[in-house]
Amino acid sequence: MLKATKSRSRFGSMCLRMLETAAIVGYVDDAFDGPKLTPNDPQSRGRMNQWISAVNGYYYPYLIYHVSHERNVFPQLGIPSDETVVAHAVPMVETCLEVLDRDLSGGEFLLGSQLSLADFFMLPIIHAFGFSPEAQRMYPRFPAIGAWRERMEALPTIKRFRAAQPPRAPIEHARRWVDGHRPKY
Repeated sequence: MLKATKSRSRFGSMCLRMLETAAIVGYVDDAFDGPKLTPNDPQSRGRMNQWISAVNGYYYPYLIYHVSHERNVFPQLGIPSDETVVAHAVPMVETCLEVLDRDLSGGEFLLGSQLSLADFFMLPIIHAFGFSPEAQRMYPRFPAIGAWRERMEALPTIKRFRAAQPPRAPIEHARRWVDGHRPKY
């Protein structure tokens, strides 16, 4: 759901309220100075938006929602993994990684030589999934993903981001996910 509203702040200036990650990062890329991560040409911009849609529609649901939650998030809270959820996701995870590896084989980033918002949408998915035993078994078969991840992790902005993160800890509010957020098969 995208929701943007304009209202006056208590200081009299206009404030913009925006929801949804893709809308927010697109706005930030347009509205602020710095290197642009949205391509100028329509074909590359379309490919970037295609990858962002794939992250939201396939990569996040299967790699994170199905596998990473079951293998990483829930066990850290003492909640057993639901093997049915993981088994349901593994074939789609394989397909996702095959597509990603194939496309990355042609260049440095998802759009070839051009770093874009799509790379930054994909990186947290690939990073978080990497903690699962499934990723440990699968990733060695996808060398282009590994090379891309190394390039991404070497970016100064990613190094600064990683250095600023607190140590990994259980996600306490995920206890509520088991009842209302966990897939049912």
